Amino acid sequence: MGGSTSTAGGLGVLNVNGGILSTTKITVWNNSSSLTINGGTVTTGSITTTPDWSRLIFNSGTLNLTASASSNTGTLTIGGGTGLATLNLTGGKLAATGVVDNGVFNQTAGISSLGAFSGTGNLIVGGAGAALASTTSLVLPNVTVTTGGTLNIGPATGLVSPVTISNALTITNNANVTLIPTATASTVSGVKTNFVKTLNIGSNGLLDIQNHFISVDNNATQFAKVKQYIDATYNRNAGTGIGDYNGRGGITSTVVKNNADFMGVGYYNGALQDPANPDNIGQILGANSNSGAGTKMPPTQILVRPTLTGDLNGDGVVNAYDVTLFNTFGLFNQPTNLGYQAGDLNGDGIVNAKDVTIFNSAGNFN
Repeated sequence: MGGSTSTAGGLGVLNVNGGILSTTKITVWNNSSSLTINGGTVTTGSITTTPDWSRLIFNSGTLNLTASASSNTGTLTIGGGTGLATLNLTGGKLAATGVVDNGVFNQTAGISSLGAFSGTGNLIVGGAGAALASTTSLVLPNVTVTTGGTLNIGPATGLVSPVTISNALTITNNANVTLIPTATASTVSGVKTNFVKTLNIGSNGLLDIQNHFISVDNNATQFAKVKQYIDATYNRNAGTGIGDYNGRGGITSTVVKNNADFMGVGYYNGALQDPANPDNIGQILGANSNSGAGTKMPPTQILVRPTLTGDLNGDGVVNAYDVTLFNTFGLFNQPTNLGYQAGDLNGDGIVNAKDVTIFNSAGNFN
């Protein structure tokens, strides 16, 4: 459009409103030329749009990218018309400065290198060798990573802004989602706290939070489910009760794995911060208490974060507040389903001498 196979020419405009267009390569030259897809199916090995993705107007229909590189600057917009827009990447490479997905971005093969990813649509990554990487942020209602797929969130310098998935993140068997680590650790204030309403992880899927925090809705994702995800990756030794976070089927942190002798993946139910909870537990954990302000999480959320082993109140340090909380729960040699906060550091369902050994061996007090 707007030129020959090798050089720019005059104005060229192609509007696809239905039917099928199949070609090995599409080039849109820089002179207000454009490709507009309002329906039908366009299948091509690659698209090159000069100077940026704004030369592709993809309102609805289906766009299949199959083989060669589609590398452009600017923001790639999917959808915005009256019908559903679906982009299928089945091979090759795709690059963009950003993506606004108001339809479906479905990657079953190939490699994507994309900037900020946002919109009202769905992101699906799956299939052997399918890898979507270098998103600086992610704000979508639904993200699904299926068998063989890999989703890496954040550039080489780390996650720029928090991930927000307002509905569901689903990681099926043999799929991986990694939050690229930042240069400095996440903060309790929530600046780097990522939110997912419903978290679903298959028996061999893996979410690696590195040094980030992630919070989930404790109505949509039950606390028992979060505990299950932590236990699965903790990979507890049946004899010693000590784990290494090398398991799959849940949430881990490479930062924690590399420092497992004194760090752990802590998980904290905001509902326990209610001051009305019995035995002063809520007052000890609550944001207005003198306990280091705890997690500062809303009571409707569960926080998962890398922390020092023994940090029972989630404030990032191990001190007398944590010992007070341990004693206030009063569950030593008692079964519990409250997990980390109650002193069950290895997640085996009972607070006992193994947990005390783990606490002492970490050497984190004060």
